[in-house]
Amino acid sequence: MNTEDLETLQKWVEEKFSAIKNTGREELKWEGKPFEAEHLQIKLHITPVKEVRCLNIYWPVPSLRPNYRKKPEHYVSHLLGHEGI
Repeated sequence: MNTEDLETLQKWVEEKFSAIKNTGREELKWEGKPFEAEHLQIKLHITPVKEVRCLNIYWPVPSLRPNYRKKPEHYVSHLLGHEGI
């Protein structure tokens, strides 16, 4: 846990990130909710046919094509694949 004061932390952030240029990109936003209540909290009981140590999870997402340059799927992939604490 950091015990540094806020001013020191602010200084460090500015030193590390000040070289990143603002490209003026607009913030990426999604309207509405991806799922309604009837699509959530579904429990499935599955009996495996053979022993495989693999889990694949799929869920629908709106088309990402309009935002392909912003690569929104990379955020999700990073969060799901992150093995940190």
